[in-house]
Amino acid sequence: MPEAAERTLRSLQGRTSTLNEAERTVEVIWSTGAPVKRYDYTEGFYMEELAVEPEAIRLDRFVAGMSLLDSHDSYSMDARLGTVVVDSVRIAAGKAYATIKLSRKARGEELLRDLVDGHAVQISVGYKVHRFEKTEGSDGKLPTFRATDWEPLELSAVTIPADAGAFSRTHQEASMPQSEIIERGGEPQSRNATRAERRRVTEIQDLAERGRLDEDFVRQHIEAGSTIDQVRTAVFERIVERQEQSPTFPHAQMHTDRSRGDEIAAREDALFARLTGTAPSERARQFMGDRLEDHARGLLEVGGVNTRGMSREDVFLSGRRGYGAHTTSDFPLLLQGAGRRVLVASYEAAQSPIKSTLARASTAPDFRPTSRLRVSNIGPLKKIHESGEITNTTRGEVAEGYRLEQFGRIFSLSRPALINDDLNAFGDWAVQAGIAAAETENLLLFELLTENEGTGPKMGEDGKRLFHADHGNLAASGTPLDFVNISAARLAMRTLRGVGGQTGINITPQYLLVGPELETQAEMLTAAVAATTTDEVNPFAGKFTVLVEPQIEDKSWYLFASPQRAPVLEYSYLASAPGPQIASQENFRTMDIEMRANLDFGAGALDWRGAYRNPGIN
Repeated sequence: MPEAAERTLRSLQGRTSTLNEAERTVEVIWSTGAPVKRYDYTEGFYMEELAVEPEAIRLDRFVAGMSLLDSHDSYSMDARLGTVVVDSVRIAAGKAYATIKLSRKARGEELLRDLVDGHAVQISVGYKVHRFEKTEGSDGKLPTFRATDWEPLELSAVTIPADAGAFSRTHQEASMPQSEIIERGGEPQSRNATRAERRRVTEIQDLAERGRLDEDFVRQHIEAGSTIDQVRTAVFERIVERQEQSPTFPHAQMHTDRSRGDEIAAREDALFARLTGTAPSERARQFMGDRLEDHARGLLEVGGVNTRGMSREDVFLSGRRGYGAHTTSDFPLLLQGAGRRVLVASYEAAQSPIKSTLARASTAPDFRPTSRLRVSNIGPLKKIHESGEITNTTRGEVAEGYRLEQFGRIFSLSRPALINDDLNAFGDWAVQAGIAAAETENLLLFELLTENEGTGPKMGEDGKRLFHADHGNLAASGTPLDFVNISAARLAMRTLRGVGGQTGINITPQYLLVGPELETQAEMLTAAVAATTTDEVNPFAGKFTVLVEPQIEDKSWYLFASPQRAPVLEYSYLASAPGPQIASQENFRTMDIEMRANLDFGAGALDWRGAYRNPGIN
């Protein structure tokens, strides 16, 4: 079924007969619901109709006030040509009307002068569909999707005249599935036609539809074997010819029915696949051979900019040189998206077991100190005698806290690297940024365990260190990692008491944390053996999961309970930015694209009851 929330464009003519020059207003028709041929990944070709009925259209945005934009440019106030007059929307005889009031800015004045001179303004409505009703086609006709619940998003003045419903939706067009038989120029193509030919013919049809050119144009270029660039040039020249015959605005742009969001997503998939050597997604395959310049050029074109004759400099610096303000951030956004995915992959691979297994995750709303309140157990329930009262109990409370810190680095992808298509520099930086973010987190958590010569931070409950003899979670002296000492450590944890010291909490250790020097010994002590006598049975087989932390350089070892049962360490991200973040921007002075990796992260010790430390014998 077609996507229910995609933005769609339709264009209709404003009526110069309703122009009020003094008030700077004119009434326009912004929808007639005329059927339009569409394409969907799963449905194939179909006809879309808009139900132009009051109960089918959500008009809230009109009531709240809606801007009239220049060619759907919603990225700058400079592109606002005026507003839709509140309470001017009306539905009559299957058509939707509204009155627009033009701004006194330069572009608004140009539009008003065209109207005064008798040139009809072309109005395009952007909308999203919330519900379709599908009717299957008969006698070879396409199925019809009728939008019975849809919402206008904005109105725009556009440069290219179009009849009702002549503009297509802006989603990413895709080639039909392999099993389809597609009518191209009146000649059916069988399923064994090559993928390249199907794609070429489909793109020719798309270009012709966007340029409102007839079947003769399509057939001519299919039979002539024209390339897509040749067809694109021919379409553009036809558009320019029409504009010279009926001018409206001084700028000409090619319009496209692929959405920028879908285009960026598909190109991001392709970049990620190239950077990581993974298999591309289906939507990314068509872009796998594109260089960085091709990606930048493609994003300009999907944004409505004709790149014919533009140099590499113009393509990469399009936002600064005036080629469509709405496309300024698309290419950096593409790199940002692909870079983040590479970063996340390397970040997740570099996690420490202290963070991934032993620490509890949380979030913080801001950078102020975070306080974690813990309360004691209430002890056993008391017996109630006949006609007796239930007595109150008291609970001890303890607060431990920490705060988030900010971390970050900036990397610049230079202009020569962009032109030379140097993906290695970009990919290596993203990988290293992910590793650096993971190492930053790991180091903060490891330092909590090992600060003050391995005794850890002071605890708010009693002012003593995390590992302390009075807590019963620190060996009196370092001893080897063996059955006797593990048994003693487990016993110490089993006999610990909760907040207030009244109730035994029966902590069960599950994890044995060691450094590389004790890794083999730890595995031997926890391994299952085929015993022939009782004396040969390993009592700790399957009792502990061995975790190895490379930053432990001595022979100290730890037991930890599950962080869900008895959390010792906790880490937090800023709630609005979990994990490492990437942002990008163009550097005006150096002509580089700058990538910033930043991390908002904090960690602290919550309780000492879920861990035991033995300094070992070094």
